[in-house]
Amino acid sequence: MGIKNTKLWEAVNALVYGEGDARSRVCVACQILDKMNSNELPKDLQKRIEIIKNDAGKNGALRDSEGNVIRDRYLHTSKRRINRTYAKLAREIYAIYNELNSR
Repeated sequence: MGIKNTKLWEAVNALVYGEGDARSRVCVACQILDKMNSNELPKDLQKRIEIIKNDAGKNGALRDSEGNVIRDRYLHTSKRRINRTYAKLAREIYAIYNELNSR
């Protein structure tokens, strides 16, 4: 089985080999997935990726009084949510990766 999408593979690699808890690994994976073009995956899988990213970053970025980003949307959101939620997001990213590579 070959790699059908490099960014998705890098995101899964971050989930598997990254340091920290599920929250920190999903944050890194989502930062990688942000760099993926919307036409790189079939529409159904891209929609699922967008749902994951929106869930993982739903609180938006943390900014200072001048509007500079202190924490991106994923890191900021993760500070207020439980690890179990991120374990679920990690499983979904992995499921998308498997589904893409089985097509």
